[in-house]
Amino acid sequence: MMGENSRTDIKIYLGLLVLLIVLLLLPTRLSITWTRTFAMVFLFIYWASAWNIIGGMAGEINFLHPIFIGAGAYSSTVLYINFGVSPWVGMFLGAAIAVVLGLVIGWICYRSGLPHLSFALICLGFSHIGEIIALEWDLLGGSRGLVIRPAPGLANMQFETISTYYYMGLGMAVLMVGICHWISRNKLGYYLKAIKHNETASAAIGIDTVRYRLLALAVSAFFCALGGTFYAQLVLYIDPHSAVSITAVISMILFCAIGGFGTVLGPVVGTLILMPIGEVVRLYVMTGFHLIIYGVLVIVVILLSPHGLVPWFQSRMKKTQEESPA
Repeated sequence: MMGENSRTDIKIYLGLLVLLIVLLLLPTRLSITWTRTFAMVFLFIYWASAWNIIGGMAGEINFLHPIFIGAGAYSSTVLYINFGVSPWVGMFLGAAIAVVLGLVIGWICYRSGLPHLSFALICLGFSHIGEIIALEWDLLGGSRGLVIRPAPGLANMQFETISTYYYMGLGMAVLMVGICHWISRNKLGYYLKAIKHNETASAAIGIDTVRYRLLALAVSAFFCALGGTFYAQLVLYIDPHSAVSITAVISMILFCAIGGFGTVLGPVVGTLILMPIGEVVRLYVMTGFHLIIYGVLVIVVILLSPHGLVPWFQSRMKKTQEESPA
């Protein structure tokens, strides 16, 4: 007999397969504006899922990700503009820089045994330092930013149609969700959950908490930086307020909060709900009003389902199965 959990998993996978098919066919029905918007939605699913590895699974509110995104965006852009290096190469250099920065900052903080709030504030401080450096360093364009010259071609990660960016963003999102699923079912995911619930007890039973938190941070930093390069090539312009913005990581946290911290599908659900609604409000109601909508939705969801929509949905499905006749 197939267990209840197996039946639930099959329903979820079938639902995801249907959603993926719909998303694959969607560009044929969308305007250029909405195709670009959904490319950004997929990018934020990718970023939020990467943040969720350290923020949701390990349970720490981490504000370092603007630095990681900026490392990817600026490294590939500077190399491309000044030396003609393909963004496909520059993105991995930026990812390496992001990993090094994450490991250095993380090692200092983790070894110090800082409380979570103190760690969050230190990360916030480093993010502001990164933004100031980008503002003042002429090599990075300063406050003017850097404009990428349009030159369509696969080697330049620039494409003739916006739908190509759409599918690339969708592929990145699917890849990141798959990686998060794999992590959640393996030793790293189990250790991170243990550290999240009780770091002292985890250390007492032999889990190297510093090592596994650093590993999670390095993975998160690596993939966020890759997304930074994709963002730069999508908009063909970066500046400190977009590439090293604390607003981006706050959005990731909100999306994960709506969907469910530490769940694989939480960032997907949260982003797919908030970003399209926010874009409709921004385009057709009032610029900036979408932030109010974000705040209201987050408050409502947290009050009604403190753990997010995905855990609520899973509990409802389990309850329905228990109440239904065998």
